Amino acid sequence: MSWLSPVITNGACLSSVLGDPKQADNCLAWTRHETASPLFDAARNVIYIGGSDGLLHVISARDGSLKKKIRLPEGNLHAKPVLSENHLFFGTSAGDIIKMDVDTGLVSWKLKVDAEVENQIVLHGSTLFFVTGLSTIYAVDAHTGTIQWNQKRPLPSHIFIGTQSNPLLISLKENNEKLILVCGHASGRVDFYEATTGKPIFNVMVGDLAFEFPDVVATPVFDHSSIIVASFNRGVISLDPKTGEIRWRLTSTEKTKLAMAEGLIFAAGNKSVVAINAQDGKPVWRFTFDKGAPTDMTVKNGFLYFGSDHNALYVLRAKTGRPMQYIGSVQGFAGEFDFSSNQLFAMSTAGYLYAMSPDFKGIVQRAISSTLF
Repeated sequence: MSWLSPVITNGACLSSVLGDPKQADNCLAWTRHETASPLFDAARNVIYIGGSDGLLHVISARDGSLKKKIRLPEGNLHAKPVLSENHLFFGTSAGDIIKMDVDTGLVSWKLKVDAEVENQIVLHGSTLFFVTGLSTIYAVDAHTGTIQWNQKRPLPSHIFIGTQSNPLLISLKENNEKLILVCGHASGRVDFYEATTGKPIFNVMVGDLAFEFPDVVATPVFDHSSIIVASFNRGVISLDPKTGEIRWRLTSTEKTKLAMAEGLIFAAGNKSVVAINAQDGKPVWRFTFDKGAPTDMTVKNGFLYFGSDHNALYVLRAKTGRPMQYIGSVQGFAGEFDFSSNQLFAMSTAGYLYAMSPDFKGIVQRAISSTLF
């Protein structure tokens, strides 16, 4: 660990020990669960991160000291911001999309959309793509904040998980190169759109509607010629990006996160991660952890990094699943990491920002890993 810095400082106060937290004493609930994700700005050597306090925190990447706090117009920032030149783009829990000057903290423009935006915005060229809490997909001009198109996708009437898949943008080379947007839905389907116009192309039902939670909440990944998706109740599926045809399916259910590297697909869910051969869908290894839901996964230099929101941060060898490190926290990690150069930045659910180096040779903790043949 390089340093540890408290970001959300208005924690539960002494009266919380004796009774219920009191708003008058500026107390928070006992079960704080910070989910904000940090963004490292190498040019300025700072980290941008939100939280449950309605602020954007600007933290020194050198030592974790607070450089400044910027009050958001409304709501909280939970997802990792997007940096483009000297502007940040992010969505808030109040349903605002904001473009902010990083040097002055001034809002360049603000757009109100139909619901909260808890996922990271996807920036492609000069267009912002994002999904709201009502599962509406928006394409917005990054310069002006003008809506280019949106697709309302009504949520199902049955109970669903609540989190949303983020859009995946891929280029298909046919007669003319075409930019395709792929996004999962709580109904159990995967939707394909023309990214420039928002015109629907087709959709594929991958969830099983006969059982609860068919949701496709993991953001899809693209492996050369296949799109990999995950239905909560049907498992991990490989799709042909041109036709939607199912190429293979692995019945490894309850998966909410996907990542890809070196010919492997990593699928994480409640208390487990499985590595899958991208070509044939066969499992390569499986790793289990004691409790909690996983964060987004990062693969770097042959290692797989992820956290549990009720446990710790794990470092595994990507090819074998062998556990290398187990980094504890008071409550766990729920937000996405930022892994730049040789530093990993992560916010714990307790509101602390960690700066860690993979060069640290810490104690290897006991964990369970099995290789499948």
